[in-house]
Amino acid sequence: MTQNRLKTYPLSGGEDLVTPDLAMPDGMARLAFNMEQNYNTGYTRINGYRPVVTAGLPGGGPVRGVFIYNNVIYVFQDDALVSPTKCGLWQVIPDVYRIGSEADGDAQEDWGLNIIDTAGSFTEIVAMKDIGDADTTLLPGGFYEFTMHNFKASARGGTGAYLGVWDSSTKYIVGQQVTYPDGGALYIAIQDNKNKQPDTQASHWVVKDDSINVNYGSHNITGHSGNIYGTDGKNPAFEFDGTTLKQIDSSYTPNVPHHIEANGNRLALGFREGEVAMSAIGDPFNFDPVFGAGSVGTTDWLTAMMAGPDGVMYIFCKDKTYLYKGMGGPLEESELVKHNKNVGAYPYTAKMLAGHGLFYDTWGLTELAITEKYGDVTTESISANIQQALLGIQPNVADIHTDKAQYRVWFKDTDSAIGTVDNTNMSICLIVTLIQG
Repeated sequence: MTQNRLKTYPLSGGEDLVTPDLAMPDGMARLAFNMEQNYNTGYTRINGYRPVVTAGLPGGGPVRGVFIYNNVIYVFQDDALVSPTKCGLWQVIPDVYRIGSEADGDAQEDWGLNIIDTAGSFTEIVAMKDIGDADTTLLPGGFYEFTMHNFKASARGGTGAYLGVWDSSTKYIVGQQVTYPDGGALYIAIQDNKNKQPDTQASHWVVKDDSINVNYGSHNITGHSGNIYGTDGKNPAFEFDGTTLKQIDSSYTPNVPHHIEANGNRLALGFREGEVAMSAIGDPFNFDPVFGAGSVGTTDWLTAMMAGPDGVMYIFCKDKTYLYKGMGGPLEESELVKHNKNVGAYPYTAKMLAGHGLFYDTWGLTELAITEKYGDVTTESISANIQQALLGIQPNVADIHTDKAQYRVWFKDTDSAIGTVDNTNMSICLIVTLIQG
């Protein structure tokens, strides 16, 4: 009697358009359109998207940037579709959904859909200050990039407590070492010619050598998770604390950086021409070389920056990749190394996900993999199996989805009608999932 036997194969791996059929591993997908890989194994259909707020956007023009700060969504949007005069910042108050019930008499419950219980809205952030603390408005037409960093909780006193706000009128000399009353030695990273007693509050002290009476387990962090810092290529860089947007003077002319990153407790501003300006340690508003700030120049059009481990920052240009080492120490001891003269990054595609540096270049999706050598990385293309599907399309922007361990890059819609505003409608999204192991 014949017996039927079932053989199962675990589904794993990404889409493969290159490998011959007979050489395809069992369980691999030949085509994965509108499907995504689970970070463990298997495939699932992409469920799609739901509006955060069902009401129309408040500005009327193109959306220029979206970020999340303290679990609140904020959106930058130009004020008009044609000839906008400013760009506004709005806090998003999302719709509140609930599951339908028999008493609702709503047919949506039969489809397993949620019902909007409370409609969402937008609240404009009007507290915008220029470099001189005067009220200001933002010029339209930018493309926003963001980073989050906490510059306030950057030092600890001898008793283990994080210190308070720095008094800008009295600072130590760079390199001066003082001894805390209970024995903790501190290295001062800010320069001035005035004296300050070591038992008063400061935020720029860096603990160099804890000798006695320092309790690592009981220090009190009175700061916060950090502020949002951003650039858009049309206005000065800014700091946003959830209430007020304050512009930053980088001392450059024009003061309109395109890219931003924070590493080594410095704020780095990237200018399109290839210059990277770095703030003083612990002070994102101080770009004066007298206080330890500085800059470094590349030989190509700057497209992205990304913070790496050990005080290393990856600097991407149109056709080159650099490693900037030693960002957390004195800049005269730092080093700019050309990592690859043939691989660069498209603007706004470089993202760090679970320690993996991912970016999109002319060769496709590329990964910066950390090597055993201190501060060094290797460059590896990871999209070779679908390269033929990526030919002739240009990436627009990338983002990461940490809950799903995914890097997502959107491409410009090649079918968009010529003449539409910015011509940046997007129709294709490449989803890359980092698999465990």
